[in-house]
Amino acid sequence: MAISQSRDTVIANIAQQGSAVLLLLAIPNLLSVEHYAEVVFVGVVLSFTRFSDLGLSSVYGREMPRHYALNEVTEIGLWNQTAFWFSVLGGIIAGGIAGIVMWVRFGVLADAALVGLLPLLTAVMSMYVIMVSVRGDFRTYRNTQVGLSLSRLLAIPFVLILGLLGWLAAQAVSQGLVAAKQGTTWIPRPPKIDWVIVGKHLPAALQLALISLLWSQLLDSGRLLASIHYPLEGIAVYGLIATVYQSVYGLVISAYLPVTVKTLGLLGKSDRDAAEYIFDVINRSLPVVFVLTVVAAELAPWVLGMVFPKYRIDPVMPQVILYGLTVLPFVATLGNLFIGKKKNITYLVIVAVAMAATVGLEQLLRPEIGIRAAAVAQMCGTFILAALLLIVGHYLFAEALAGARGRIRSAIARLASLWLAYLSIKFILG
Repeated sequence: MAISQSRDTVIANIAQQGSAVLLLLAIPNLLSVEHYAEVVFVGVVLSFTRFSDLGLSSVYGREMPRHYALNEVTEIGLWNQTAFWFSVLGGIIAGGIAGIVMWVRFGVLADAALVGLLPLLTAVMSMYVIMVSVRGDFRTYRNTQVGLSLSRLLAIPFVLILGLLGWLAAQAVSQGLVAAKQGTTWIPRPPKIDWVIVGKHLPAALQLALISLLWSQLLDSGRLLASIHYPLEGIAVYGLIATVYQSVYGLVISAYLPVTVKTLGLLGKSDRDAAEYIFDVINRSLPVVFVLTVVAAELAPWVLGMVFPKYRIDPVMPQVILYGLTVLPFVATLGNLFIGKKKNITYLVIVAVAMAATVGLEQLLRPEIGIRAAAVAQMCGTFILAALLLIVGHYLFAEALAGARGRIRSAIARLASLWLAYLSIKFILG
């Protein structure tokens, strides 16, 4: 069963990555720079609406396997109704806000209307995928994800015919087609939200949602800040850079998912063992992540310039943004200590401080270095986040980290030596 489930999720992931690559190669070259900038802006807006249910779906995904295992029919029904209709409500509200933002930014009613529809469609399809996943129905999960991936390719002919409006329409049509195939029998009835369940779980859900939102925006803050402050050409350039960054980031972060599971399990038994395990992983993975990052940073300007010739991409910007990933071994692992020890508020404050520093730094640098400011600010913000997790964690979990002090010093020294070697080679080679 486990092998079959893994195969289904791998197939779904391959389909998602394959369609994403095809769309990346096609859409920026089919659209004008100005229209692709609007596509990037839409992506930024929708990245906020993913949390329109305030994190309740995350709690649903955590709680429901237990209820299904115990065959608690009443509890299952209440949770299904509440999670689904609360997500629909959040999608409607988020869609209204997203449509207004698009109207204010670009002033095109058709574009704003289509963007306003997307959060609701996303909420419905996301809940369907989560509901089949918690039941262990990974075959349906696979088929749905593959269907969504293939239907997204409709954007290519739609863009060829209708341009930007075609891209927006394709986002709605692709989800609508898959939703129509599922029918309506799976939708919980009657429409009802159990506010007792919401009230009980929302505080924790909201904390986790805010952490996830700020964390994801911080690690992709260049695109966010460009969408707010820069002209359309700058937004388009940061959108392309962000795509390369997210590819490398996604490859690296996926390797740490098993680490998260094991760390949270160890925290329930021995905090010291968990801390030692984390820094063992950091020390072993630092060289691999560093080499992968700097290779990507060296190749990115050449690849972007060759594939997207009409976009004037400053070669320094993708390099600087990718450099931030050299501290990902710290960022991707240390947060587990805060989550596992239920220090969510402290973790939220740390991420918020790093985000505020990033925004402030961009404001400070923009008059001096122009649109490069967002790239430098994103890199610095990622380094600040790693430093704060280390410093605050050192004092907050002093007992747990007591046995890992040597590993901590080794990790910091290893990162510094890798940077020194890399910069020395760059200096020698000119």
